[in-house]
Parts: sequence; structure tokens; C-alpha cells
Amino acid sequence: MKNVFKVLLDPNEKYSSIQSYDIGSFDLTSFWDGRKCDPNCLEHARLYLNLPIRVKTDAIGNPLSWLIWSERLVDISLPLIQNDVHVLSAPLFDSRSRQPIPGYFIVNILSVVACVKMEKSKIATDNEGNFMGFHEPHFDQERLSPNIHLFRAREWIFSVFISEPLRSQWKSKNIGGLLLKAFQSS
Repeated sequence: MKNVFKVLLDPNEKYSSIQSYDIGSFDLTSFWDGRKCDPNCLEHARLYLNLPIRVKTDAIGNPLSWLIWSERLVDISLPLIQNDVHVLSAPLFDSRSRQPIPGYFIVNILSVVACVKMEKSKIATDNEGNFMGFHEPHFDQERLSPNIHLFRAREWIFSVFISEPLRSQWKSKNIGGLLLKAFQSS
């Protein structure tokens, strides 16, 4: 049995996050379902940070469910995830000055895998019994290739998961701005 780790943003208030955005006609769901985008797809997009980056963080929170990572985190992760992602320059701007903020990238996850064992998972529902997500997903290890280190689960598309080798890599480099929650697979 192996663990899979859900990537969560650190709720620490010292980190900046996206306050507002203008993505024009770009389909924001393009980064949710494993579609590779044109390299210029975000040339007119603007993501505005709520606070200046006082403390360099490795991840930027945002309401779009996009991965916005520092150049450092991309460099650390790329040896393991290069086949799982498409990396694009992040169009980050300071919300007050409207000046660009360099050093961040959008990591478009190309690996979307149907891998949750519904019958073994604890499912979260709304008052009408509609599926809302999982309290405790259980992953099907047979559907998770040992070569996939960063992925979205088809059954829970807004969440991002990583493998044990990638978690170890991040831990050894003191990644900031992210928390990891372990879930089982069998």
C-alpha cells in the first residue's frame, strides 16, 4: 500500500494570493482536464496579487484551481514531472502598481487519471445527497503508473495529487506555501 498526497495551499496569511483576474476569452477549465494549450494562450491574461510578495513562496493561491509555482519549485519538480505537465509563464501583476511579477509559472497538469476507488472512499455530499468531493478518497494503485508523479484525479478534478518520490523531493528542499495530506492507495 502506497500513499498519495493531496497538495494544499498553506493557509498562512503571510503569503500572497490572486485577488482578481482577467483572462479574456481563455477557457479557464483548460488547465483542469489535461489539455495542452497553445504557448501564447495567456498572452492577454492578467492575474493580480492581493499583496506584494514579501515572503518568497513556492505557490500562489488562486480561485481558478490553477497551479502557480515559483521557478524554484518548477526546477525542483521538473525531473520527475516533465512528462506530466506543460509549463507556461504566469501573467502575475501587482494589484496596486499593475507591474509584472516575474519568477512564477502556471503548471498545466496533463495527467488526469480515473483512479479513485469509490466503494472504498468516504464521499462528501450536500444536503440533497449530491456528490461534492471526498472526505477520504482511496486510490487504485493499479491505475497509478509509477511514472506519474503529479496528477489530477478524474473523479475530483479540482484537487491535485503527488507521488511519494515527489513529496520526498519537496521535503528535502523545504518547499514553502504548500501542505500535503496523505491518502492511501491499494
